Amino acid sequence: MKWNNITKKFGTPFYLYDEQQIVKNIAIIREALEGVSHRIMYSLKANSNIYLLSILRSLGVGADVVSIGELRTAMLAGFQPEDITFAGVGKRGDEIHEAVLKRIGLLVIESLEEYEVVKETVNRVKIPVNFAVRFNPGVDPHTIDKLATGKRGTKFGVAEEALIKIYEDAKRNKFLVARGLHVHIGSQIKQPEPYLHTLEILKPLWKRVNQISPINILDIGGGFAYDYEDGKNYAPEILKAIVPFLKEFQATVYIEPGRSIITSSGSLVTSVLYRKEVHGKIYIVVDAGMNDFLRAAFYNARHRVVNVSHSNGKKVKADIVGPLCEPGDVLRRDAEIEEPQRGDILILKDTGAYGYSMSSNYNTRPRIKELIRLKSGEIKLIRENETIFDILRHEVIPGFQGKGSPGFIIKNVVNLRKFPDPFAERVNQALFGEKIFILQEFDGWFFVRKDYDNYTGWVRKQYVCEGDLDGEEYYVSVPFTEVFDENGQRKSLLPFMSRVVGEEEDKKVWFNYHDNKVYVNIDKLVKPEHLTYTSKDQIVDEFKKFIGVPYLWGGLSPFGFDCSGLVQTVFRRFGIHLPRDTSQQISSGESVKLENISRLDLLFFPGHVGVYLGDGLFIHSSTKNNGVYIEPLSGEWLKNLKSIRRILP
Repeated sequence: MKWNNITKKFGTPFYLYDEQQIVKNIAIIREALEGVSHRIMYSLKANSNIYLLSILRSLGVGADVVSIGELRTAMLAGFQPEDITFAGVGKRGDEIHEAVLKRIGLLVIESLEEYEVVKETVNRVKIPVNFAVRFNPGVDPHTIDKLATGKRGTKFGVAEEALIKIYEDAKRNKFLVARGLHVHIGSQIKQPEPYLHTLEILKPLWKRVNQISPINILDIGGGFAYDYEDGKNYAPEILKAIVPFLKEFQATVYIEPGRSIITSSGSLVTSVLYRKEVHGKIYIVVDAGMNDFLRAAFYNARHRVVNVSHSNGKKVKADIVGPLCEPGDVLRRDAEIEEPQRGDILILKDTGAYGYSMSSNYNTRPRIKELIRLKSGEIKLIRENETIFDILRHEVIPGFQGKGSPGFIIKNVVNLRKFPDPFAERVNQALFGEKIFILQEFDGWFFVRKDYDNYTGWVRKQYVCEGDLDGEEYYVSVPFTEVFDENGQRKSLLPFMSRVVGEEEDKKVWFNYHDNKVYVNIDKLVKPEHLTYTSKDQIVDEFKKFIGVPYLWGGLSPFGFDCSGLVQTVFRRFGIHLPRDTSQQISSGESVKLENISRLDLLFFPGHVGVYLGDGLFIHSSTKNNGVYIEPLSGEWLKNLKSIRRILP
């Protein structure tokens, strides 16, 4: 592999995965399970990159998830609900509700109280759910304490008495379908004995549960070890050793490998920044750190390190350390490695599992990119680097004391950014003439609050005129109108709902624009008192006036969807403020039926939004197709309609 070309193109650090190795690992596990009915359920917590998941899905692998985020990610990668197992010791009620609505293949119950939440949910929504109960067998898996999950003193699963109580109660409920029994004893297990001990304990329990409700899935979890120092995958020999005992259950065996599928497919690629020797100890400082790869610091893992820039040089013993301000920021201690030079490329081997998935923004460091080497040998980017604004985008700027100094917008449409940077996330938009209050100034930007809806954000200073406006208030009542100077030259183009404050003169309104007198034809304007409409019919009629308008600017609605400015501006024209929260959003996970939609409901399609007008019609705009359209809500539109929002009662 030409490492210099790859690192020159993509920069370091990054994770690189190998598709061929993933395919090989799946084949090895299937071969080890030959002779027993089985299903491989890949554990997403090891690595949940959507592209990698799509490869696994194409190989006929199912998905084992332990959070609602992993569940949604699996479905985005194309896994069908029936191919997903949802485990996890602390599933919230809303997560259980969503899983039931999605009709996932198997819901794993981990406590009596969780069972009560599941029962209440299915009784309420009248949808059956397939379930298994996780049993804690009290078996020591002979691994490190942080990785033991099935012995006494761990939080996972239930004891036999509670497990039986759940199956007996569920038998009386038609919406609770017992399908299996679940157990997971730990990770990094190198011997088959802990599994064999567990299976011996499960035999009488399996028979006892089957006497209550017939079950056919035995989920034995995963946890098969991988030796990072010699590259040995223990999954095949463990599985071959326990297959004869699995056959005795006459069940479909589910296993949940993550590490044994994805670890050997991945490498962390990093560049040498500096070398130093302190008190006789050699340190190699690289540009990847413990925030990118935590296992060495958290588990004392010892991964192999290779210098691909100098593979035949003199070897030294050194600690490979990252740039973070943290003494634990060590990727490998006492590595014997060809003596690195500044700029050399080092490879940390077998980092496909629990590498990116455990990475963080510690020291405010953006998470790194991910690449894949396809079976063809081509290198593809499958995740971009984060930026500083990806880290900061969810932070909330605290409110400022005082009202702030007045000003108004002097650009047709201006973006309000979350941070003073042109690439920062857009939080809202303001139109020409909108009144704002200036709260803070920083490096060519104003932090402003909109007078209309109190949204705050950063705006470039050149788009703001400080001070208040005098004169009568008007609003643009057509999609666009022109602004002229005293000589009749067009100075600007104002979109619908732009605010103009000035004095009437000869059927025009003039106002100061950068201290120059400019004019707007008064027949294109309307007074504020004429903006109030009360009935849905009037709003629908106004929507229909937009048929044939060649273009409307795109807007960001207050509830966070990047949607058409048509929705935002027309609702605003009638004094309707779209709330920030989506608590009234109606979503079932299935296509919405036409009879459940009311006039002026917001319609959410994948990547698009519209407004229902009644009589089977909806309106939407498209910057791609450069127009505004009223179309029947039928066919593919109705099929892809997954969520609606009721704005008016």
